[in-house]
Amino acid sequence: MPEDQIFEIVKMSITALVGIFGGYQWAKNTIKINISQTQITKLQNSIDVNTKQITSQITELNNTIKMIIKSSSQS
Repeated sequence: MPEDQIFEIVKMSITALVGIFGGYQWAKNTIKINISQTQITKLQNSIDVNTKQITSQITELNNTIKMIIKSSSQS
């Protein structure tokens, strides 16, 4: 095999490896972004649930305070 052909084969192999590695890096970064987006969504949902629970507890506390004020003013 002439040197030129060997050089071309090596060059094509290196180009293919660089392309595969680039594709792998891109896929890895894309998956990381998707996971991060999923984690952000879960965190937002968790915050929403916690906020609803806190709001509910504050409402209960307000109602309890109103009842205490009513009962103390009646006696």
